[in-house]
Formats: sequence, C-alpha cells, structure tokens
Amino acid sequence: MGLEFFTFLTQPENQHCQNLFNGAMTCFTAYSGEKLAAGVDFGRYQTLVDLGGNRGTFFALILEYHPNIQQGIVFDLPNIVAASKNAEDFKSRKIPTDKYTFIAGDMFDSSTIPQADAYVLKSICHDHNDEQAVAILLSIRKANENRKGPPVTIFIIDHVILDDETMNNWQTNGIDLSLACLFNNTRERTLKEFQILLEKAGFEFKKFHPIALPRSTIEAIFV
Repeated sequence: MGLEFFTFLTQPENQHCQNLFNGAMTCFTAYSGEKLAAGVDFGRYQTLVDLGGNRGTFFALILEYHPNIQQGIVFDLPNIVAASKNAEDFKSRKIPTDKYTFIAGDMFDSSTIPQADAYVLKSICHDHNDEQAVAILLSIRKANENRKGPPVTIFIIDHVILDDETMNNWQTNGIDLSLACLFNNTRERTLKEFQILLEKAGFEFKKFHPIALPRSTIEAIFV
C-alpha cells in the first residue's frame, strides 16, 4: 500500500516533488487567477483566509484587487509555510506587509484554523473525496463555532461539471480522470454535488459564479 499523495509530498526526501507540485499550482493560478480574484467582491470582508493557499500566489492577487481587506491569512501545512514566508508574490505586487500573514496548520484540525469573516478554498475540494471534503468544511465550521457577527462565508473555487457539452466540460472531465489516478476516490463535481457536500457540513448555498470557466466559484454561508 503506497502513501497518500499529500503525505508523500511532506516526506523530506520528496521535497523536490513538493516543489514541482507547488510550481504547478502557481502556473494554474497564472492561467485564470486574475479573473477569479477580480470576479467576486472579496473586499466586503475584513479578514479572509486562503485555506491550503500554498505560496500565496492567488491570495496576493485577491489583496491587490481588494485593498479594503484588512487582514489576509495564507493557511497551509508547516513545511509549505516555512518555504513561503519570503512572500515573493506579495512583495512583487507591493502588498503592505501588515495586510497578510502565513499561518501553519492542518485543514482537518479545527484547532489550527484561524477565525475569519470568509474562507477561500481554491482547488481543495477536488483533491479530496466526499468524506474528506465534508470534514474540511466541518473543520472551518468548528473553528468558528464561538465566533460572533455575520455568518461566515466560504468560496469554493474548482472545476465544476456543467450540464452541457462545451469544451469547458471536456477539460473538466479530463482533469477528473487525472484526479482519479493521483488521489483516492477524488473527482470533479457538478454544482448539485457541491450543494450536497455543503448541506452535509451545515452550509447554505448562496451563489454560483461562472467567472473563469472551466473554473467557477461557489459561494456559501453558515446556516
């Protein structure tokens, strides 16, 4: 029995593989990141967490397009945070240093997740099976169970299988096959399947943003 993919990446002897994976995620962000960052009004939140945010490449774009955000947090595993604290993407976009921070933790451990007004989960759910995806959403919920104020919002950014035969769907289904090879029972999902995951974790679906097809943004709040 081999190691689970992300466990494999965290092994010290596989650091080169982690670097390749991080670089690939950065390239994906370069492809559609600006549309995704600008297409939703993230600026209505004072605190925003990019859960599993890697180097912060996408989050730097969000802070550039939405300077009203008071505090941005890039949350990822300790080894990734340790390798990303030079914050190159934030510096290159001249984001003030008091606007962002990196926090290490585990998205399955609610005690390590910082409280916030909203959370971004970009390319997270499609790397996990249904049970794991619900567990991540429940971790966010538990981390904020004593928080006062407006309902917490989450933004799931992923490839969404649409009910059509466009090129976007062909791309998404192709990625779906790749995920099945890399991860354990992971896949791309339809909007309805995302809504079922949200309901299981106690979230209410609010809006679908087809901003940068085949990637889309799903907005939901705590019930």
